[in-house]
Amino acid sequence: MERLSLTLLLTFFSSLSIYACSWIAWSFCHTCSAYQSHSVISGVIIDTIPNAIRLLVIDVFRGNEQRDTITIWDGTDFDCNGIFPMDAQGLALGHYYGDTTLIGDSIIVVMPKIGSLENTWDVQGDYRRPDYFGYEPNLYIKNDTVRGYISGLWSVFERSLFRMDYTAFKSHWFDNNMECINLVSVKDKAVMVKVYPVAVSDKLMIETNAANYSVSIFSGNGVKLIEKNNSAKGFIDMSNFHTGLYLVEVKTNAGYLRKKIVKL
Repeated sequence: MERLSLTLLLTFFSSLSIYACSWIAWSFCHTCSAYQSHSVISGVIIDTIPNAIRLLVIDVFRGNEQRDTITIWDGTDFDCNGIFPMDAQGLALGHYYGDTTLIGDSIIVVMPKIGSLENTWDVQGDYRRPDYFGYEPNLYIKNDTVRGYISGLWSVFERSLFRMDYTAFKSHWFDNNMECINLVSVKDKAVMVKVYPVAVSDKLMIETNAANYSVSIFSGNGVKLIEKNNSAKGFIDMSNFHTGLYLVEVKTNAGYLRKKIVKL
């Protein structure tokens, strides 16, 4: 009887451990609210190094980051007794439900800045892959659309997975005191603008429902290189541009979108 009880007890705790490692987390918006002191940054993954990824910053939603590129180091997963790697499948940042690409992926992430060293690879002032047990730390950006577990109920069976225009997400965030609450009501905007991919080799795609718009591309030091109005092709040919960082500006009657891109 005692042996049976011990077996049941071990089985119970083993099941808890497995369940903890596959936990359905609170949404990204709830995570942002729970960790108010942590930075929220969007960017494109431009490089991988041992125990880290390099991120080209697109927008700083929260925090005081001034650098064009940042490093996010692996974190330690105390719940499952291992490392939270930056470049693995599943829990990794930079993957979207089965995608295997890493470099060139775009993400929005809420993460702590490294103030005290916890791992041998940590660098003070950089960022660390967060181990938010029960929280969702990142979203994915694909074709200028934000995807992932943005908001909804905390439940294995009830959760909301949204696809939302990046411009609308950004506008709503700053219009609501740097919060991404109530996103259901703003999924559709009167004017939509999409510029993708962030890492471009030839065609930079421009999508908008605005009747009139202009597209300008600036060099990294602010020199305007081209300007086009109401491009009928829906893209800008960048195949002859030099490798490097550029700024794209799309102006409509409702305002403008500015976005950093990388020419590969």
